[in-house]
Amino acid sequence: MKSDHANLLNWAITLILIAIVLVVFSFVGTGSETASLLGRIVAFCCLVLALVLFAVYVLHRHRRSGVG
Repeated sequence: MKSDHANLLNWAITLILIAIVLVVFSFVGTGSETASLLGRIVAFCCLVLALVLFAVYVLHRHRRSGVG
């Protein structure tokens, strides 16, 4: 079974990939302004959440290794 910090990294990568797909669909155009705006907002939220999860992963890993 994977450890908790590996799961954080998996979630961060997943959210980044979702954000990339949403950005592509938003900027290419989905046919409506509302859908495009909503896609950009959700993509931004996914990116922020992915960065937070990645930061927690790095800090957690740093603590467990005993470095510093």
